[in-house]
Amino acid sequence: MCWRPQDDQSRKWRKDVVDGAIIGLATTELESPKVGDVIPLTTLTPDRDGYRLNGTKYYSTGTLYADYVLVRAADDKGALAATIIPVKRDGIELVDDWDGSGQRLTGSGTTHFRNVRVEKSEVIFDAPNVGYGVAYSNTYAQLFLTAVNAGILAAIERTPRRWSGAGLATSTTHRRNDPPTIPSSSSRSDRSPAMPLRRRAPFLPPPTPWTRRASPGAGIP
Repeated sequence: MCWRPQDDQSRKWRKDVVDGAIIGLATTELESPKVGDVIPLTTLTPDRDGYRLNGTKYYSTGTLYADYVLVRAADDKGALAATIIPVKRDGIELVDDWDGSGQRLTGSGTTHFRNVRVEKSEVIFDAPNVGYGVAYSNTYAQLFLTAVNAGILAAIERTPRRWSGAGLATSTTHRRNDPPTIPSSSSRSDRSPAMPLRRRAPFLPPPTPWTRRASPGAGIP
C-alpha cells in the first residue's frame, strides 16, 4: 500500500511514514466462528460514500504508541479488506491490557472499533497484486524483523558487555515484578556455536550435515 503507492491516499500514507508516522497492526480476533477462518468478524458497513467500522481486535501490535492502525475487516458481502486509519479517530478505543512476559512495552493491547467512520479511499480490498493480495506480502515484515535481529546479534558481538551492569534499559513501571531476562540468556551466549559470527558467513548459521551433502541446485525435500 505504501511501498508502491497507486493513488493519492497511498501516497499520503507513504509521506506520513517518511515524516515519522508509525502504523500499528490490528488483525487478531478471539471470536472467530471456526479455527482457521480467514474472514474477520470486524465489519465494514456501507455508510453513504464511505463505511462504518465495527469490531474488536486483540494483540494489536504497536497500536498504543502508533499514529495509524491497519485493520483487517470484511464488508457485508464477505469481501476481505484492509484499512489504515488514525488511532485518534472517534470510536476507536485503545486498551493497555497486554501483559505477555517481556512484552509489556510492545504496546499490543486490545483495540475496539465502535461505529468508526472510514472513508472509501482508506479501504483497500484484497485483489491480485493489490494490498494483501500481493503474493508473500506478509513475508516482507518477517524478513525485516529477521534483519533487525541479525543486526542486534552483530552489535552484541562488536560490543560485548555484562548485561547485568548499569545502563540496561528496562521498564521502570514493571521492573519489580517483571525483571529483564537478558542476563540469564546472554550469560550463555559465549558458549553458543552461533555466536562467533565473523568466522562464518554474516548472520548465517553453520551448515547442517544435510546442506553439506546437498549438491548445487538440489531441491528441498
